[in-house]
Amino acid sequence: MGLERVRKSLESDMQLKLQQSGLFYRIFSREKSKESAERKIDNKNYKITGKKITDIIGLRIMLYFADDVDAVRGYLKRKFFQVEEVYDKPEKDVFGPVRLNILFKIPEDLEKEFKAIMKLEFCEYSDIIESCFEVQIRTILSEGWHEIEHDLRYKRINDWAGHDDISRLLNGVYATLTTSEWSMIEMFNKLSYLYYKEKKWESMLWHKFRLRFNSNKLSTELSELFDNDNEFAKKVYRLEREEAIKVFLDLGVSLPFNINNFIYILNEKLNLSDSLSIHVPVLIKEKLNSP
Repeated sequence: MGLERVRKSLESDMQLKLQQSGLFYRIFSREKSKESAERKIDNKNYKITGKKITDIIGLRIMLYFADDVDAVRGYLKRKFFQVEEVYDKPEKDVFGPVRLNILFKIPEDLEKEFKAIMKLEFCEYSDIIESCFEVQIRTILSEGWHEIEHDLRYKRINDWAGHDDISRLLNGVYATLTTSEWSMIEMFNKLSYLYYKEKKWESMLWHKFRLRFNSNKLSTELSELFDNDNEFAKKVYRLEREEAIKVFLDLGVSLPFNINNFIYILNEKLNLSDSLSIHVPVLIKEKLNSP
């Protein structure tokens, strides 16, 4: 139960922040058992090579949209101390599987407990286990491909020897999924532009930002501001989605994530409209300005 508690603490912390930022996501986590760690130590000769196990705790974040990956990656690197990153940055002319695996130090508030658990439960292996956890970031579509590839190619790599043509076909499936992901984003961007031109602000905001708003009904006050202040409407429409998401990932307070609060908070953080600032609810101003 000890290591499970540390793992659940890390997962719940990330889950809370992802929820507060409105991202569409799934998150899973696991901790290695002593038996699993023993097998890995024996199979990869950790005792001989001096290498250490760095993924005794692992988390996987799956995001609905490809353009969320860098936003979440950036947040985690601001939040935790990074030890190592394996990132196969996509090449312009080559399609292939992309890994994004990041090792972080166990946070200070959990490190003492983590080390005590290692000594108690993993005994003679505790000095081979690093005080780290691994985070893998994927998109929902790529996750399915990675699961199939891991179980049916990576684990049976000898079966694929001499069959490079078939291996390329499997990579081609990944290429198709990657193209589909970006095509889907372009579809939503086109919808948001059409609604922007039609002054249908709720629909524009929904498809522009693609976030899980608790309520997507604009207040009369905000609707009128969008209708009457073309410059404000243009600023919101042209706002980079990743910049908006960063505001909420880095937000140190918890507020209901509805479409009105979304606009109020962005206005306070990014100064979109002086005329709106005086109408931002006092509670939001107080929470944003609290130490």
